Amino acid sequence: MEISIDYLWLLLQGTLYRTSSLETKIRQATKEAMKEIDGVGMYCLCGKPMPGACRNCLQREISIRLQNQGYNCAICESKWKRSEEIPSGSTNKSFLSIFS
Repeated sequence: MEISIDYLWLLLQGTLYRTSSLETKIRQATKEAMKEIDGVGMYCLCGKPMPGACRNCLQREISIRLQNQGYNCAICESKWKRSEEIPSGSTNKSFLSIFS
């Protein structure tokens, strides 16, 4: 059975637009944290010479701010082994995860 791109796009849109009130609150808290960080002008804490903040430091700062607001937030990393269907994750993929 072949699945059309249009069907997959509609499925993805339905998933993205279907959010709970908790997800909406988390998204809003994240946006507010990003605004605060942007307004203050954060500099990298890891010692890398760059203006602003690197991705790792930014993730850490957002995670801390969400934790201060009562969310159970953690920085997670994933890496996987190669299979026939899925190429290997040659670098670690990091993301914020919030548990309720």
